[in-house]
Amino acid sequence: MNAFSYRSRGLRRQYSRDILREAAADGVIDLASDRYYFEDQPSGEIKQALEDIYTKAPSAFEASFGEGYGPLVQYLGDRLHSMGCFHYRNDGIIITSGATHSAEIAAMLVCNEGDAVICGEYAGESILGAFSSCGARLVGVPSDDEGMSAEGLEKALKENGRTAFLYVMPDHEEPTGVCMSVQRRSEIIELARRYNILVVENVSMSNLGFSGEILPALRSLDDRGNVITISSFADTVSPALNVGFICAEKGICAKAAAAVHSTIRCVDPAAQMIVYRLLSSGQLEEHLNGLCAAYYSRCQKMLFDLSYKMPSSFSFSAPEGGRCVWGTLPFGEDPEKFFRRALEYKVAVMPGRVFLTEEGKSTLSFRISFSQPDDEAISRGVGQLAAAAGSFYG
Repeated sequence: MNAFSYRSRGLRRQYSRDILREAAADGVIDLASDRYYFEDQPSGEIKQALEDIYTKAPSAFEASFGEGYGPLVQYLGDRLHSMGCFHYRNDGIIITSGATHSAEIAAMLVCNEGDAVICGEYAGESILGAFSSCGARLVGVPSDDEGMSAEGLEKALKENGRTAFLYVMPDHEEPTGVCMSVQRRSEIIELARRYNILVVENVSMSNLGFSGEILPALRSLDDRGNVITISSFADTVSPALNVGFICAEKGICAKAAAAVHSTIRCVDPAAQMIVYRLLSSGQLEEHLNGLCAAYYSRCQKMLFDLSYKMPSSFSFSAPEGGRCVWGTLPFGEDPEKFFRRALEYKVAVMPGRVFLTEEGKSTLSFRISFSQPDDEAISRGVGQLAAAAGSFYG
């Protein structure tokens, strides 16, 4: 066969696949995956919507083109306008197959080979893979409890003159769970203005906060068109539907529409109609209230078990939303050996190296998920993790 292309050398290995394969083995409690379990999805509403669409709108099962399903595009525009993120005269919305697809399109449009894409120290594995596939050079910036460090970002901007854009997930960031403070959001936007760089913000998790409060999107703080907002309904409706969107200035959206057509031809029209029905009827909002309450309960259960059972040398975040806790191992031992020991004790967690923006660095961090619908599984999983820690660290 012919040699692989030069660009293919930049493809990141998806380490999580190997870990999730082991986590799926018989008898292993999976605290590694942050799956949106079927039991938590609005399956009854999705089934009813699909049956109605099949009967009343058979055209949904044909290919479609353009920006996306018109009523969905209009609904999202109105919703984002109410949040200060959309201006009817200047902005547009393009439906995509999810946040990763949206991120890939953003990189396709503005990233040249070797350009820097600045992210947090950690980011979603699939998002990083999308940027790498477009030839980006990934640069990580450290964060604290308020989100990405403004000082660290400015340092990265000074050191990387060819920066295509900054990527941030301001709400319940994957994988750390950090929610960026309002003050930090303003500082990030000010730096974007000063250095005239594009910001791609992913708001996919903004509706999964425990308090119900949604902080201002970065796009609502921007007055220069420097922010592209992307999102997905995979974490709120169903990952199987593969529907997301890009909100940006109309000139960017025109190029994005062409990119959607060239990459996947069209987003499933039936899936778009289902999402629209759940949004416009208020069913999704009602569902999310129950989902966030369930996640909060599971999070509290996990945090209690972690504090009660795990050695004090471990530290854990206290997330304000999302589906995961971010943990840190004691210093001094090889973290990979500990994760292997945990598997021997029949529990799987996700090593932090999976999410490192800059591959090859070391980290003591790891992700542990409370998305399991069963509290008993959370309790047993933490107990087995504690037993592994006791045997490994003494």
